[in-house]
Amino acid sequence: MKRKQGNTVLVGGLLLVILLFGCKMNGETDDPADRIVYDSPLIDAEGNSYRTVIIDGKTWMADNFNGTRGSAGQALQGGFAYGNNMTHAAAYGRLYSWTAANEAAPAGWRLPSFAEWEALIARFGGTAAGGGPLKEAGTSRWFSPNTGATNSSGFSALGGGFRGSDGIFYNLGEHGSYWGAADQGTLPCGAYLYNTSTQVSLDSNAEDRESGIAFAVRYIKN
Repeated sequence: MKRKQGNTVLVGGLLLVILLFGCKMNGETDDPADRIVYDSPLIDAEGNSYRTVIIDGKTWMADNFNGTRGSAGQALQGGFAYGNNMTHAAAYGRLYSWTAANEAAPAGWRLPSFAEWEALIARFGGTAAGGGPLKEAGTSRWFSPNTGATNSSGFSALGGGFRGSDGIFYNLGEHGSYWGAADQGTLPCGAYLYNTSTQVSLDSNAEDRESGIAFAVRYIKN
């Protein structure tokens, strides 16, 4: 009887190994990055191509916007390369005033709402821990230590810094500052990530509409 039970356990173990191996062969792994779902690229009015990622049924840009024209082809006022350096624009996208960020949105896309930013952050650990899964891993576009960065979300947030209302550029490689739209799109909000923390901050400030401060942009599909 004991021998029969041993054979049963052995057979069960072999079946489990075969099942797990079969899952790996079919592309199913324990790596969260392998579960990222990328959508078709977004093409802006100038022909620039951006990756997009589907997170909980919503399609987000997975690259920072870098356009200089609006969806109707009009030249934008209020779009800046960090430090007025085109190399930084190529690596991190441009920084936009809130007005320019709204005007630049390609047809069918818009700034994410406060609630959408809030849900995205909550999905990956909340304000204390969400920065790790949302940030691009490594130190190519974040300064060391880029704490906790795994990019398991596929969102690939970058440390593109920001342009202050004084016209000075700040914190390249240290901060990722992103626009959103609160109060049914009438007020600006901002999401902020950091190279030394997994924290994500989210706030709304009416003064940012006219302050001239400029952040990076990730549009979300309507």
